[in-house]
Formats: sequence, C-alpha cells, structure tokens
Amino acid sequence: MTKLHTVEITYTSVVIVQDGEDPAQVAKRCVCDICGDDSDPHIEVIGQITCMDELPLHWSGDAIPYGGDDTVFVRDIITAVKPKNIRIREVVTKNKCQCKLCGDIIESKHVHDFVRCKCGEIFTDGGKSYVRRGASDFSNIIDMTESYEEQYESDW
Repeated sequence: MTKLHTVEITYTSVVIVQDGEDPAQVAKRCVCDICGDDSDPHIEVIGQITCMDELPLHWSGDAIPYGGDDTVFVRDIITAVKPKNIRIREVVTKNKCQCKLCGDIIESKHVHDFVRCKCGEIFTDGGKSYVRRGASDFSNIIDMTESYEEQYESDW
C-alpha cells in the first residue's frame, strides 16, 4: 500500500554576506547549490499523513509527492488511506472491594474467580479481565478497584 510521510531535511552550509545582508536571504538565493553540495543531509521522518489537514504548509491534494511515478496526486493516496481510530480502554490491575456491613475486603484475582464477603452481602468477579459486582444493597459496596486508562488503535 502506498503511504505519504512528512520528512524534514536539514542542510548545513556556509554563506558569505556583505555588511547589512541577511544570511538567511543569501542562503535562500543559493538553496539549489546548497542542496546539491550536501550529499548527506540530516533527514527526520515526522510521521505518516492520513488526512489533508496533516499536509505541510503549501501542499495540497493537487500536489505530486516526491518518490512516486509523477502520475499519482496526494489526494489519490490520502483517500486510499483509512486512518486508525484511537480508542481508550480501562485496564484493571486489582479487582477488589469492601463490604460496609462486615468490613471484609475481597479480591477477584482471575477470570471467573467469584468471591463473596464473609457475611454474604457482596461479591466481586472477573479478576483483571472485567469487574462484576453484586449485593442485595449496592450501597454496601466500597469500590477499591485499581485501574488505569490505555490508548490503543482500532480498525473499527
């Protein structure tokens, strides 16, 4: 599959200026010569382009990117690229809770590890895979679950 990437190319050169001249303007006048003289510029890949908003300044869908066969436009490649969706999920590290009636702290440590407090009022289940709680009165559960949010890429 053809992909577009933004790259930053840095050339290093020496320019001579007269009093009052701007070195940047001299370098702009000589940019073609500078590029031709430096056979090993610093090249950094900035990232893949997946939509028109990510194009560098002065680039449009009508541009022909470097490295291709001069017949494919930027817009042809971008419409073919399906960006991945960034999603967020909760990752459980400890599935535990406390019963307000008996004070028992219970923890489910693996999938289908159904654990009930000593007085039987509350339970927890699911280990690190999911959190399932139950009680005759849910206000008797003190949640002590430990978790964090994680970003991941999804195709859907």
